[in-house]
Amino acid sequence: MCLDQQIERVARAFYGVENDEQTWDRAPEDLKDEFRSLAIDAIAMVSNCREDSIGSREMISA
Repeated sequence: MCLDQQIERVARAFYGVENDEQTWDRAPEDLKDEFRSLAIDAIAMVSNCREDSIGSREMISA
């Protein structure tokens, strides 16, 4: 799955928490963009945590 697809899926999931997920396709683009921005931040945080976790494991193994 490419990054754009991941962003769209996470944004849609976040949107679904506050709204009916089925209305995503009809939501205004500026609202979708807000949720996409949140999704980008969330994906970046998860990625950073994974990198930190991998780095910690490598330090322990060394």
